[in-house]
Amino acid sequence: MITANGARPNPSWFNYAITAKARSNIRHYLKNQTQEDAIALGRRLLDKSLAGFELNIAELSEARLKNYLESAGLSTLDELLADLAQGKRLPGVVASQLAGETSTEGPTPQPGSDSPLAIRGTEGFMVSYARCCRPLPGDAIAGYISSERGVIVHRETCRNLAELRDKPEQWIPLRWDDQVQGEFLAELRIETENRRGAIATIATRINSMNVNIDKISSTDKDYQFTYVDLDLHVESRVHLARIMRRLRGIDSVRRVSRVRN
Repeated sequence: MITANGARPNPSWFNYAITAKARSNIRHYLKNQTQEDAIALGRRLLDKSLAGFELNIAELSEARLKNYLESAGLSTLDELLADLAQGKRLPGVVASQLAGETSTEGPTPQPGSDSPLAIRGTEGFMVSYARCCRPLPGDAIAGYISSERGVIVHRETCRNLAELRDKPEQWIPLRWDDQVQGEFLAELRIETENRRGAIATIATRINSMNVNIDKISSTDKDYQFTYVDLDLHVESRVHLARIMRRLRGIDSVRRVSRVRN
């Protein structure tokens, strides 16, 4: 068993937990953590939308906020913020309604209301990274708000984003924060010669760089070459580029490329 300061359960642990107590504790933690993540993200989303009206949550009077929550059938601000993060309510609409209560002339968004939301990598369960394009810090990104799943981050060039551009109410401009934390999954395809121990050599080279392999598989291209597909945990696009350069230095490796959608 490997432990680390700041470690926390994740949903995949259900595949390994055996006792009912362990599974119950994991479920309880994830439920509470997801709620905390949702509230934190919802606050950022609402503040971002309110900025277009030259407002923020702290500037809303208690009376105005109370009136809005009552009209929306909500008891607390935290409930509203969680709903925003989970896609149950749209930040732009809520901000417009809140701003409308502060202006007799009606709300008019100001320039800058479409400024990108900064992704820090610490948002928890309410921000996820699309499996189809595996966005990394350094990539141009965009995303949308999905019901129950929060913000889904894609690479800006991902083909799967095309249909979502027709749903501006769910679309959200994104950028990476200047101080991104954590590791992100990247997918590589390596073309290597069919040599005994070739895959072991690749794995050893990656391990020597203190990089974790999430998944590895191989398929024969032909009698001479094999494709090795890897899912790796990396810090950024620059980090991935360094790994790719090291892998290209292996004699049996013919080509290394990042899988793109």
